[in-house]
Amino acid sequence: MKTIRLAVTLLFALAANSAAQSTPDLAGLWGATLRFGPDTRGPLIIYRTPEGWRADFAGFTVPVRGDRPATFAFDLPDGKGSFRNGHWIQGGAAAPVTLVSDPRRRWRGTVTPLDNRLTFYLPITRQADGTLRTYLRNPERNAGWLTRAKRIDVNGTDVRLIGPRGRGTDTTLVQGRYENGVITLPLRGGTYDFTRIRSISDTASSPFYPRGNPPARYRYTAPLQLDDGWPIATLEDVGISRPAIEQFVQMLIDMPMDSLNTLQIHSLLIARHGKLVLEEYFHGASRDEPHNLRSASKSWTATLIGAAMHAGVPLRLDTPVYRTMLGTVPADLDPRKRAMTLEHLLTMTAGFNCDEDDSTSANEDVMDSRGIEHWWDYTLNVSLVSAPGDKMFYCSTKAHLAGGP
Repeated sequence: MKTIRLAVTLLFALAANSAAQSTPDLAGLWGATLRFGPDTRGPLIIYRTPEGWRADFAGFTVPVRGDRPATFAFDLPDGKGSFRNGHWIQGGAAAPVTLVSDPRRRWRGTVTPLDNRLTFYLPITRQADGTLRTYLRNPERNAGWLTRAKRIDVNGTDVRLIGPRGRGTDTTLVQGRYENGVITLPLRGGTYDFTRIRSISDTASSPFYPRGNPPARYRYTAPLQLDDGWPIATLEDVGISRPAIEQFVQMLIDMPMDSLNTLQIHSLLIARHGKLVLEEYFHGASRDEPHNLRSASKSWTATLIGAAMHAGVPLRLDTPVYRTMLGTVPADLDPRKRAMTLEHLLTMTAGFNCDEDDSTSANEDVMDSRGIEHWWDYTLNVSLVSAPGDKMFYCSTKAHLAGGP
């Protein structure tokens, strides 16, 4: 009888050990990035010919409109991008280009567009009951809020992110695979191959953390003086407590990245009495890195336009959008569009179709998914669902278009 009991106990132990070996240890920080272009970049030369100015760029030679750098404009074929107002416009983003004259009376510059990429982090921790807790963090667009994973289940090569959909109960949000040390998951924009960055308990330099893990102790230094119009000073110069600010910044640096709800501050700047006294960046961000501001752009656009009007820029709330943007208004233009003003754009009452489920709308996600290059041109051609001023439809592209007039 003892022999039978011993044999049964041994079988259970072997089975448990086999199950433990078949379930991979996924605890740690995983990350994956997809890049979506743009690939049109490099040296730009604008030169004069008897027929007018021309641009030599990215294997193309195209005519240039305008007669001086401030007015130069050209378009590459097949929607590969445009140059306007000293900016390279591609993929819904504008990158500044500095043109410098050379001895041959040519204008030279380098086009360096902002990369369109998405990164996802997957921090996985094993709980006391053996389950694997996780969540998705996306620094560019905070897309983790759209896939609110709470744990990851692994069964052989089958991997599932589990969490609530809307206000419902937990269910499978994403199904993928785990093979050869790679977690493959279909997420926004494509299929991501996650690889382990480091064990969460190890020192890590990943931008997932504010400043490494564990971070160094913070010590205040005054901002760098740049030729950007901001005079700099120290905290003490403007009457701000250095110990209090050091304690606050250290709190941001020490903030544990253990939840989707954890704040992820990318930059902190403090100005007082017209002087910049603090400039700190976190999570791999920098002063030269543009951010996708999304809805924050709506408030900033209205504020900046108001400041411009206050400074004397000839703008009015009743400035007509289409006459200003197009110069000449087509005779067959929808009368409602003819009546649209800057105020309608700033108050979200322009009447554009912004339905996120309509592939022909002016919704920013729709344009992004369709790869629309020229948001202004596209938006101006979107149909209206109401007369300007009648109804409010919340839409980022209206604020974007308001920057045009």
